[in-house]
Amino acid sequence: MSLDVENQGNSDTGAGRTYRVKLAAAHPASDDYAKSAAATIGTLVTAVAGFYFGQRATTSVLSKVQGDGSKT
Repeated sequence: MSLDVENQGNSDTGAGRTYRVKLAAAHPASDDYAKSAAATIGTLVTAVAGFYFGQRATTSVLSKVQGDGSKT
């Protein structure tokens, strides 16, 4: 598929150009790669958030059990 793009040019020189742009088809594996990358990043974010909040909950419970009364 091609597309013609016209540039009007500078008003002082009056030089205009027309460009023919050829649009390439997307590679079929690019969609699979994007889906895999998004799933991997989502999994990593979930794991880090789970570890962080799990660690905070454990620290909070341990401090209450030990009776120091500190809040985190």
